Amino acid sequence: GRRFKRRDPTTKVIFYLATDQQGLNCYAANDVFMANPEWWLKDSSGNVVKSNGHPVLDTTVQAAADWWVGIPLAGDDGKGNFDGVPVASLIDGVLADSSNYARYSNANLSIARLEELEDAKFRMIASLQARLTALNGGIVMANGIDMYGPPNADPRDPTNHNLKVLRF
Repeated sequence: GRRFKRRDPTTKVIFYLATDQQGLNCYAANDVFMANPEWWLKDSSGNVVKSNGHPVLDTTVQAAADWWVGIPLAGDDGKGNFDGVPVASLIDGVLADSSNYARYSNANLSIARLEELEDAKFRMIASLQARLTALNGGIVMANGIDMYGPPNADPRDPTNHNLKVLRF
């Protein structure tokens, strides 16, 4: 982000961070996630739920949600700096991928549990938005407005295409 900002300070830099942990192995934060299996989503049989071979974050575990919110803001020193430069001057927002109601294949999760996970995901996104707003007026872009109907749509609002995520 620093090179982009040096070249053109008006360039907007967005940090990619999936809510289900896809692509996390590209970040140092993956080590923390993998060291905390209590943060991994488990189905009703106690099996770890995975997406693309990687454990999925259990958004209902508050410590896990707090950790997720902190990833883009911590920097490489854990104090909000990256190479000595404040993160606030380097990123303008976060693309929160997979911000939609999620059904995981081969996972034994009830509709009520899936709805609980979605609600917790929305609270997590809202928390990150509040922190970015306070930090530098940044934005969380929720990538999760979808075109999919049942069974992949939220059963509480199956025709709305997850537009409610925009409230968070």
